[in-house]
Amino acid sequence: MSLKTIFFVTTNKGKAREVKAILKGFRVVVKSVELHEAKHLTHEQLVKRKARDAFKAVGKPVFVEDTGLFVEGFKEYPGLRSREVYEKLGLEGFVKKCGGRKAFFRTVVGYCNGKKTVIAGKAICRGRISKRVEKKAFGGLPYLRVFIPEGHGVPVAAFGKKDFDLFFTKLNHRAKAFRKAADLIFNKFQ
Repeated sequence: MSLKTIFFVTTNKGKAREVKAILKGFRVVVKSVELHEAKHLTHEQLVKRKARDAFKAVGKPVFVEDTGLFVEGFKEYPGLRSREVYEKLGLEGFVKKCGGRKAFFRTVVGYCNGKKTVIAGKAICRGRISKRVEKKAFGGLPYLRVFIPEGHGVPVAAFGKKDFDLFFTKLNHRAKAFRKAADLIFNKFQ
């Protein structure tokens, strides 16, 4: 029995590792293509545009995703500009501004096969922003040093191996969204 192949377009090595771990029952081929992100669009519109652009670049049915971190009390902040906020403030500056507030990660997964472009999966992981930056880091995903998921007392980066693996492959926003996406695509469009 051969594995179903999923082409995933991202330049983020941390996301690529995570998606491969989430979709263990699939052959995930990562294509590193820089895609323009029109931040003025809604989250869903941005992902659909990225999916169409990724299909044009790769020439095969593709998945893309976009994840934003949203902090309660701020309108869409940092939201779709999470990377820019991290680059401008760093984690210490972000914690100074947002520490102790409720927050959530939202992932939207898009799929394009050249004929259809759909939002294939969406999911949220709720929690809060810690009041200090965890020393231990996880490459490519800096906000995990300050995000404490509901039901936990420490940021994700401080989890032990068992909790860390469970969070990444089953419980977080990206895991839930990609499992929904794979189920939708392989049961409806293939």
